[in-house]
Amino acid sequence: MRIIGGSLKGRIIKGKIPPDIRPTTDMVRESIFNILSNFISFEGLVIGDFCAGTGLLGFEALSRGAGHCVFVDKSIYALKFIAETGIYFSIEIDKYSVFKKEVIKFLNNVSDYLPSRKFDLIFCDPPYHSFLLNNILEIITSRQIIAVHGLFVAEHDDSEIIICPKGWIKVSGKKFGSTVIDIYQLN
Repeated sequence: MRIIGGSLKGRIIKGKIPPDIRPTTDMVRESIFNILSNFISFEGLVIGDFCAGTGLLGFEALSRGAGHCVFVDKSIYALKFIAETGIYFSIEIDKYSVFKKEVIKFLNNVSDYLPSRKFDLIFCDPPYHSFLLNNILEIITSRQIIAVHGLFVAEHDDSEIIICPKGWIKVSGKKFGSTVIDIYQLN
């Protein structure tokens, strides 16, 4: 597994992937970032990588110029992997934050952690069959934690159907086997 683009392009992820983590494949990540490049420039963006796992989506965004990434995962093994990857890539510590929280609890109390931030882009890849994405999108919308025209990237399996909340539009949907990538934009 490697970084696809930006200043870290080609860097291989070091270390053993923690148990029970399903990393986004290089092919899927490349497709996500190709689609996103039609909508945004990553320069200076505030990114959320929720249910972060390996953190590869967030690191990919940082490699492309994002200003800050907030990694959230409930697994201590995932967060240790993310911290080690940040050190291995020599990413400045002020470029990212790591929170050991269940994503719903984090979102319900986001102002405790990030009082003055709105996310420009959120990646969310909860465990397949957890059916959390509709609830996550509803909280993000009701708490107004994403900027106007912000993007939400959902990775899920094909058994989960996302209902587009009021004020959002679906700008892309792509399927890779049983993996689905849906991208929504807040209007």
